[in-house]
Amino acid sequence: MIVGSKYAATADLHTTDVAKLIRADLRDAQKRGDLPTGITFSVRAGRSGGDVSVVIKNYTGPIENPKLKTDPSIRFKTGWMDPKARELSDAVLAIIEAYNFDGSDIATDYHNVRFSTEVGFAQTPGLVCA
Repeated sequence: MIVGSKYAATADLHTTDVAKLIRADLRDAQKRGDLPTGITFSVRAGRSGGDVSVVIKNYTGPIENPKLKTDPSIRFKTGWMDPKARELSDAVLAIIEAYNFDGSDIATDYHNVRFSTEVGFAQTPGLVCA
């Protein structure tokens, strides 16, 4: 089982309250310089409490890996996402997952998490999202 570092202290909170804490953590990460300034985040908890999604807004770098245009197989080697966009997405996901647990078992197809997560980028004119 994988348990996030902030799960135990927040286990009794609804995901809407966890979403507020995630927003604060994202702001703190920007102040520390762990996440770039100038971007904003939309953090949403699903009505049923089963999911948390974060949309990264005002990101000005490329989202899609530019090598996809010349080598479509890159999708299977390093992924479709630009390395810097992937780094940002992974950093945001790490903040979210600190509040989560995962007791899933792929061998038996057993799915057991506090909430499902999704990190995406807002569509911005001139940027390509896959």
